[in-house]
Amino acid sequence: MSLVDLNAHGWDIVIDPENGAGFRKCQFQGHDIFRPFAAGEAPFNHGNFALVPYSNRIAHGKFSYEGKKIQLPLNIEGHAHQLHGFGWQAKWDVTARQEDAVFLKYLHEKDAWPWRFEATQHWKISGDTLSCTLSIKNLSDEMMPAGLGLHPYFPRVHDAILSFMSDQHFVADEDCIPYAIQPISQSVDFSNGKAVLGTKLDDCFSCPTGKGRISWPSLNLQLDITSGPHAVHAIVFSPEGEDYFCYEPVSNINNGINWRERADCPPGIVDLAPGAVMQETTDFTVSSIKA
Repeated sequence: MSLVDLNAHGWDIVIDPENGAGFRKCQFQGHDIFRPFAAGEAPFNHGNFALVPYSNRIAHGKFSYEGKKIQLPLNIEGHAHQLHGFGWQAKWDVTARQEDAVFLKYLHEKDAWPWRFEATQHWKISGDTLSCTLSIKNLSDEMMPAGLGLHPYFPRVHDAILSFMSDQHFVADEDCIPYAIQPISQSVDFSNGKAVLGTKLDDCFSCPTGKGRISWPSLNLQLDITSGPHAVHAIVFSPEGEDYFCYEPVSNINNGINWRERADCPPGIVDLAPGAVMQETTDFTVSSIKA
């Protein structure tokens, strides 16, 4: 196993390129920023992985695009839907690395997903900020639907607080497939911060500012997450009884590729022309909580 270590400015990071380029470790000054490597099967035991060429679910792996009817194989045993795209279960090549940065590349050949594409990740440490530039390039000779995002897992310290601005809640069924859009109700309003403990969610929200914040008051630590230009949605995954939660900056809602014919279809899935690139940069900036 060939792991990548990044060590600079108080950051201590270990990435596993052979298993979805998942994070096995992400600490800042000794504090876990992403949850530490857990027991279990990769990549679900990692602290973060990339979502390409779309975010979250495609219902039953089926969709239509430009006259094509697509059926993708289901990629998780016992799961009814195609989940998280292809990069998270693939081997990524390390194309360049430094003490404070790494470039990773994944090439996807045409298969049930009938488009060839290349995805890249550039992770870089700059002082208190860890940044990721994630991109998809359409290498096929026809238009391709595309979306992207990151799937970080954060430590569920007892006093963790999550905050972000949203004006739409995508109400989903028990399989996390959205069926309606509602205004933000009090129970899912994170605008002024909401304690993660006791919050059980696996829902998608609009996030027009591309900004979120996680605070850990007992550690006097906060993490500002800033994404742009495509990450106009956020997925909050806070399962009951686990020691982690997720705040995922993403371009498209769950099953967004199958909302394209709806009049209320939100943005997020991009029609990527041959040779075109979709690119997103996300910054994770650590600071002390200001009094």
